[in-house]
Amino acid sequence: TSAFITVQKNDIIEALSEISEIIKNFSGLSAVHCCGKSDWSILIDSGINIINFDAYAYTKSLAPYSKSINEFLKNNGYIAWGIVPTLDKEALEKISLKELEEKFEEAIDDLSQKGIDKNLVIKQSFFTPSCGAGGLSMELAQKAMTLVNDLSKDLKQKYGVN
Repeated sequence: TSAFITVQKNDIIEALSEISEIIKNFSGLSAVHCCGKSDWSILIDSGINIINFDAYAYTKSLAPYSKSINEFLKNNGYIAWGIVPTLDKEALEKISLKELEEKFEEAIDDLSQKGIDKNLVIKQSFFTPSCGAGGLSMELAQKAMTLVNDLSKDLKQKYGVN
């Protein structure tokens, strides 16, 4: 963001790359969560394995980076769609599984229209709550986790993914 205007893109990529490599050297998968919009090419260029983002609020933020996202997915990168709202408690109370499925379908259609194979996106995706599930009541946290689980099951069955 502009708050960190003195930090250069290459410095960020270098720092993330170094951390990512250490994690991978210990047989781990490196992941970064981003709460808002981002220059997704920074995360991709750093060599991380998983991009996790608030897909509920920023569903369409990946599409402008479709070329980079396509390469990321082809190189076994994963997108963790934080599509179940957790920061907006009213949205979580009202959201249905069907609405979440439609939101995800719309997002992958946007990527598909930019030239990314829809099946590749589906194969290299999984679901999480968006940001801030730790601040929810037990009841809402349970609803969020149930929605994540049900969304995953439904879409795996729909698309024949194991």
